[in-house]
Amino acid sequence: MSQCVAYCRVSTEEQASTGHSLTAQQQNIADWCLTKGFTAEFYVEAMSGKNVRDKRRPKFRDAVLRAKELGCPMVVYAVARLTRNFTDLEWMIDEFKGTNASLRSVTELEGIDTASPSGNAMLNMMIVFAKLEREQRAERTKSALDHLKRSGKKYTRIPPYGYKWCGRAKVKNPIEQKVMAALKLFKEARPDVGYGKLAKDLNEAGFRNRKGKRWNHTSVRDMMVKNADLFTSDPVP
Repeated sequence: MSQCVAYCRVSTEEQASTGHSLTAQQQNIADWCLTKGFTAEFYVEAMSGKNVRDKRRPKFRDAVLRAKELGCPMVVYAVARLTRNFTDLEWMIDEFKGTNASLRSVTELEGIDTASPSGNAMLNMMIVFAKLEREQRAERTKSALDHLKRSGKKYTRIPPYGYKWCGRAKVKNPIEQKVMAALKLFKEARPDVGYGKLAKDLNEAGFRNRKGKRWNHTSVRDMMVKNADLFTSDPVP
């Protein structure tokens, strides 16, 4: 019988009822191997698929490198069981280049085999469409957040400096508004002064940052960058 590497993954947030449980994947792959004349070396993982190269996904990396070493197919139930990050899928494809290793999925709807030109083309098409969908989703998310910002509605857990959330509405935080007003005066008095000196001015005036700590170069810079409309020109770094 021919050798293959089998990889199974289920996200920690998924339920066995989805039909993608580790047991179901292993059984489907085992049945496929039996009909195709393969003996499988299994690598099983139960964690998120967002970043397959992260050390939290050691079994995936081991499976890829083992298939590369043996020059054999890496068999999965479905491409979605590998990863949701298609940049990492491209990494796997690069690892397989120049070897006899390939990716094969056993689901009837996919039936991907990158050892064949058509299978390789299909996988690359999936990557292209996944990237397009991801970019469109990011654009929709950005558009929704921009709308909430313009409307003065809550769009993140932590409000921007100078404000606080009142329900889902953004209202001014009196204490932080005083800090911003003082900082603006300090800057207008000495336009070319650096962030460090501005931090010193705030500390000497008795002002503290949102965490109740003394201001420093970084915290002043971050606050001024995020409120660029108030501070029209940057001080000397």
